[in-house]
Amino acid sequence: MLLSEPLATLAPGSRGRVLTVLGRVDVPLTDPAVASLARPLASLRGLSWPSMNSWRMGLSIDVAGNAHQYTLNREQLSAAAVLTLVDARRVPLERIGALVNGWALPPTAVWLFGSTARDDDLSGDLDVLIVRLDEIDPDVDAWQEQLTDLAERMLAWSGNVGEVLELSLSEVATAVARGDRLMDDLRRDALDVAGTPSRRLLRGGLAGDCAGRCAGAPREGPRVPRRGRSHSRPGPVERSDIECGHVRH
Repeated sequence: MLLSEPLATLAPGSRGRVLTVLGRVDVPLTDPAVASLARPLASLRGLSWPSMNSWRMGLSIDVAGNAHQYTLNREQLSAAAVLTLVDARRVPLERIGALVNGWALPPTAVWLFGSTARDDDLSGDLDVLIVRLDEIDPDVDAWQEQLTDLAERMLAWSGNVGEVLELSLSEVATAVARGDRLMDDLRRDALDVAGTPSRRLLRGGLAGDCAGRCAGAPREGPRVPRRGRSHSRPGPVERSDIECGHVRH
């Protein structure tokens, strides 16, 4: 499913884009206004509005001066399905948040990043960054099982391959101090899913301060043991391999 264009699954092309735009607003829009909000931009150029068979599509049409204005007819039986799909991006984010908040080894932060976070996605992939405490061994079975379960559930929920990247607090602090491009992208585009908000944690020096405080602070429960075994991640680590030299392999 394209989370930036969820109706493409049932109503591909211009019809789905029109319904997506109108499903996200509560005010009448002229056809140029709808086109300006459609993704990708100009995707409705040349659209013949009379050919949209408006009432069957669930559109209501009003005339204001010389302009036609369109709204989604929320009384139509299909409107509920349209609105559910239009809001499709929010659902996996809520499910991811609920899942990670119940982890036995809780993350410090979970953020969605990449094209889906920017709402300009053409592939439908979900890119999630997990920030963990330094004392959590990334190779311990319990941690790896959590990541694998998350990736599998994201695939089941959306039909999209989920790439789960992970960094420790210290690795985030190092990347911020080094000015890595990934950190700049996260500041600009990341959507907070769980834990510490991205803008707070990525503020200069804060990640390092958090890592230092957490390392010296007592924690409830036993410390996670370190093991000399390596476990594969649930998805390829591409951008962080390039941008963050401290990512484990």
